[in-house]
Order: sequence, then C-alpha cells, then structure tokens
Amino acid sequence: MATSANSMIGRSVNKRYRIEGLLGQGGMSAVYLATDVNLQRQVAIKLIHSHLAHDEDFLRRFRQEAQAVAQLNHNNIYHVHDFDFDGTYYYMVMEYVRGQTLDQHLARFAESGRRLTIASTVKVMAEICDAVDYAHRRGMIHRDLKPSNVMIAEKGRPILMDFGIAKLLGQQVHTSAGTTVGTAAYMSPEQAKSEAIDHRSDIYSLGVILYEMITNKRPFAGETAMSVMYKHVNEPPPQLAEIDPTRPEALETIVQKALAKRPEDRYQTAGAMAAALRAVPVDQPSQIRSAVGPGVPPVPTPAPIKPRRSIWKAALALGTVGLLFVAILAGGAYYYLNSGSLPLAVGMVPVQGGNYQLGQGASNSETYAASRTVRLDDFWIDQYEVTNADYAQYVAEEDGELPASWNGAAVPAGRLLIVIGGDGSFLRAARLAAPYGVPLFCINMGRLGFLSEVQPEDWQSRLTAFLEGKHWLEQRLMLQAFLRRGEEVQGPLVALNDVVVSRGSQARVLRLQLFSDGDFVTRYVADGVIAATPTGSTAYALAAGGPILPPRLLNYLIVPVAAHLSFDRALVFNEDTVASIRVFTDHEATLTADGQDSVALKNGDEVVIKQYEHMSSFVRLGNPGYFYRRLMERLRFGLDAGPDGEG
Repeated sequence: MATSANSMIGRSVNKRYRIEGLLGQGGMSAVYLATDVNLQRQVAIKLIHSHLAHDEDFLRRFRQEAQAVAQLNHNNIYHVHDFDFDGTYYYMVMEYVRGQTLDQHLARFAESGRRLTIASTVKVMAEICDAVDYAHRRGMIHRDLKPSNVMIAEKGRPILMDFGIAKLLGQQVHTSAGTTVGTAAYMSPEQAKSEAIDHRSDIYSLGVILYEMITNKRPFAGETAMSVMYKHVNEPPPQLAEIDPTRPEALETIVQKALAKRPEDRYQTAGAMAAALRAVPVDQPSQIRSAVGPGVPPVPTPAPIKPRRSIWKAALALGTVGLLFVAILAGGAYYYLNSGSLPLAVGMVPVQGGNYQLGQGASNSETYAASRTVRLDDFWIDQYEVTNADYAQYVAEEDGELPASWNGAAVPAGRLLIVIGGDGSFLRAARLAAPYGVPLFCINMGRLGFLSEVQPEDWQSRLTAFLEGKHWLEQRLMLQAFLRRGEEVQGPLVALNDVVVSRGSQARVLRLQLFSDGDFVTRYVADGVIAATPTGSTAYALAAGGPILPPRLLNYLIVPVAAHLSFDRALVFNEDTVASIRVFTDHEATLTADGQDSVALKNGDEVVIKQYEHMSSFVRLGNPGYFYRRLMERLRFGLDAGPDGEG
C-alpha cells in the first residue's frame, strides 16, 4: 500500500467499515479489525496492497477466494460477508474470529516444554477434518492447509481460514502451468512436484498438521524450501514412537496413512480421517499423585496472555439506554470443573487426569479432612491466581455449571447488565450481551415491558433481593438469519424476538417457499412470514395467529402473515432445524431482525434461519410460572401489572 498499514486505523472503507486496528499483514494484503457501521458488529477486513491493485492474476485469485468461501456454510469455516472495490481499495469482509492461530498455540506449548493432550488433539483435528471434508464435497480443494490458517476460537473451536489459493474442481485455476502453490512444510508430494492434484493432497497436509500437534515438530525439516519438498517426495515420515512412545498406536496408524506418498494409499476422504480420529482411545492410565486441595504438579509458566475484550465498548453502543455493570463477588472455595474432552484454552494450564490423594490436617483440627482417593479427568486450571468472579465467568463462557452450593451461583458471568428502557431497549441489549454470557436486569420504563418484571418504583428492593441471591436465570433462545443471493452470503442478523420476511410499502403479496433442513415444506402467498422465538411468539403470534410459547422453550415458530389461498397455520420447528425461505417477487420486500436491522430483498433471494449459538439470559426474582399470569394481566389492561410478590 502507498500508506503504512497502521495509518489505515480510524479510516473508513466504502463509507461502511471503520478500521479499528491491525490484525496482521503480509506481502499481498493486510487484515484489520473493523466495525460494520450498518450492522453494528465487528468484522475482519482484508485489504490488498495498492501495488497489486492492477495485477489481474492476483485480483482474480482474490475474487476467487471471496466467491469460493461465500459458497460454504460450516461451523468450522470462516464466513465471507462482502467483497468489493471502493475506488481505492479492493477488500473482502470476513467474520471476525477472536482467538489465536493453531501455530501460535502450538508454539506456546513448545516454549513451556509441553504438548497438547490426546483428547485436545483428537477433538480439534477431527473438527478441522470435518471442515475440509465439507469443502471437498462442494468441489473445493484448499491447497494451503497449515496451522497458521487455523484459528482457535473461544471454547476451543477451530476455524479454517484463508482459501486464497483454493482450487475449485472443474474451474480454471489462475496459476501458471508448472507453478508450485502452497507452503513447503505442509505440501503433498504431488504438490511439491507441481503435478495435478485432487482433494487427497489436502489429506496429506492434514497428516502433517496432526503430526505437528502430537509431537510439536514437523515431520520434515530443512534449511531451504526445496530441501523440505525433496523430503516430502522421497523420505518416509518419522514414526511417532521415536519421539513419544506413550502415544496410542491408533494415532500412529492415522498419521502414517494420511502421510502416504501415493494419494491412493491415503484416506480417500477427510471425513474418513475424522472418523478414525474420533475412534482413538483418549483415556490413558496415569500414576497416582498426591495433592492437598486443588494442588497441581508444577509446570512452566507460559507468556502472559492479554485479557479478553471488555464488554464496556459493546455496552456503549446502546446509546441512550441506561447501563450499569455490577460485579458480583461470590464467596466460597475453589471448585473443580469436569471438562471432559479438553478444548484448547487460552491462558490455562492443562492438568492430566488420574487418581489424586486428598485430605489434610490432624484428626482433632478444624481443617481436618479424611484421606481419600478420587479419580479426576483431564482439566484446565488458570495459570494465574483466580478470583471467584473470574472462575464463575470462565464456567459461563465454557457453558459449564457452577456447583449448587455456590453462593450467588445464578450469576455465572460475575457481571450484571442493568438496562433501563422498554422492550426495544431490552432486545438490543440482549443481542449485545448474549455473546459475553452476561445476564440482564431489566427495569421497565416502557408501556408494557413484556421482558421485564421490575418497575421504576421497586428497582432498589428487587436489586437488593438479587444481591441476596434470591433470583434465578431465565435462558431464552435466539435466532440468526443469513441472506443468500446467488453465491453471496450476507449476515448474520441476530434476533431475540423474530426474523421477518415481509412485503414493502406496496400492498402486494409475496410468493414464498419454505424449506426445513433442505426439504420442501410449503408455499405461501402472503404479506410475509415470521420466524418467531418463544419470546417473539407473544406479540407476533397474537397478531398473525399461532400459539404463545413459554419463554424457556427451545423451539421456534414459522408463522405466515395474512396468507392468501395458501397454507395459513403456524409451524413449530426444533431449535436445531434450519429453515430456508425463498423469495419470489417483482416488487419491494424486506428482511428484518427484531424490527431493528433491515435488509432489502430481491427476487430469488433465500433467507436461511437457524438457532444462534448464544442464549440470552434474564434475571428473574419470582416464581418460574410467572409468565402466563403476567401476560394475561398486561394484555387485559394494556398497562404494567406492577409487583405483587409473585412475578
């Protein structure tokens, strides 16, 4: 670029994407953290350097990456939101993934003399194989699989990145004949020899990654890229047993098969490799260790990790909504969290499971605890001292459960978001807080306030009750919607209430088709269709017809609006069902989420609706059966019911 990478910070691209910071850069492009000012969400934006703006071959490759990934919709593959030229920069807007790359994670372990647990290796590698298999089944070969192209997101979820040199089967590849494309350390033999490749070349690269995850070393090393490529072609891969004889034989078999020189001797699909990984036994016998309380064997301390991004910035985006954060410092001792198969964790130290001898103190002392042996699975412990609030937040972010004896256990995140406003403010706050696992304490200043049970006149007594632990958390389902237009995918739009496909200002109906998990369900000739969560079923199902669902139910409704000579009944979908609505219209139509985010629809568009990965959480202070009684009161009188000791 003509300007330095850091000089872009604070600028806007195409009057929509505000650059917040530099995430990384290379010889061809720079990747920034940005804010999409239209949808108010964080994204990653890749800008190609200005000296490549007139390189037609490079631009074709850049465009190919955007088009290729836009065809993919997988939990372990990053999403592309936009691709364009704003008159100065060619750019691609992508999902922003918080975390670190797999090679960074492996380097941190290597520096401290440790290796990933077998359970972590198998879990992460199997998910990477799933993503590669998904791409292969859609005719795409990655060609540059390596740890630096895998992000480890929160909760240990691997995200496959950078399809910049991907090859679409049956499509012309914009590289010269005889050109070697890829990274030498992870190249298949046929790739190193610049021969024709198919999807099995990626399987070889997966084998190299697996070998490195197990051993902290690559199977082939050399002083030059050419020497490494020579070894890929001519030398057998080292045996795992030569480095670590304790690794299961099943892993040795998988590595050797994936690294076979001939493609026909490898796994024929990445899915088959994933299945083999999941069959590896991960429970290994371990010696008895002695520990007092939660003591652990000494391990080297990794480099300090930057703290997670504060939710304060997200909270400020609420504008006029009043917000307060209350830190809840719960009492009690340290508790062990059974983590099962360990995900990769940032800032944590793994403790190998086994038999631990517990007990301390003389028999006549106040601290006496009888000696006993307990069996623990592998688990993580923070590398630094942890407060009760920190521990509670970690449990919330890992979707775990605090022990029932925990004082104030109903606030797992150790934080509380107090929202003052009406239902619209509560909806907006829920969308911002859900990814952080922060519960909402809603004080109603609106007319109805279906989402709140706290009124302005009693908020102090209700907050006191909350601080005394006299509360529970109500978890509510949320939805996300994606717009698929040809090969382009936009989204997600996130909703606690509803996702609505509706006609515009013209009084003309839409023709719509509904699909459930890809299977055709019905056609609508209607003013629109509503996908309503149990939260949204209250108002919209009353207006358009259909049941009112209890707020904690994990289902959602598909409700047609003013259906004309077509199916007019509400349908109830399981939370894991993916609904698709295809739009056929020659006039204005819109897609909205919670009545706040809106996108114009065109003829042939497809709206894909599915469960959002996070739940919204509301503090409740009364009987769990409050919902229908309070609903009837507010619908009957059209005003706030006020506190009565039951809701």
